[in-house]
Amino acid sequence: MTHTHTCIECAVEFTPKKSSAHFCGTPCRKAFNNRRMTRGAIIYDLFCAMRYDRSWAKTVGLWQLMCRLLSEWREEDQERNRQTFVRPQGWVNENAAWLRSKVFKVAIGRGARK
Repeated sequence: MTHTHTCIECAVEFTPKKSSAHFCGTPCRKAFNNRRMTRGAIIYDLFCAMRYDRSWAKTVGLWQLMCRLLSEWREEDQERNRQTFVRPQGWVNENAAWLRSKVFKVAIGRGARK
């Protein structure tokens, strides 16, 4: 029995070679990942500014700007019938040990300051 998947970039149904495939081909995979890298770099810079230059971020309404940007990107993706993001549950499950080590280090660091 052959199962079809829907490409998360172009929304075309395809028969995957691997059951974990998300894209119908290399061009769609590259387009999706390039868009994520570009958007991610923008959000990363804005989030760092929000975290490390809070007074400026608050003055310019940086959180609202980030939310508007994400809304515009989502609308753009919906118009093109493509997925905006991949839910992080899979990544969290695959990196659970690493995440636990980071959380544990943060908890230790906070305890040491008291």
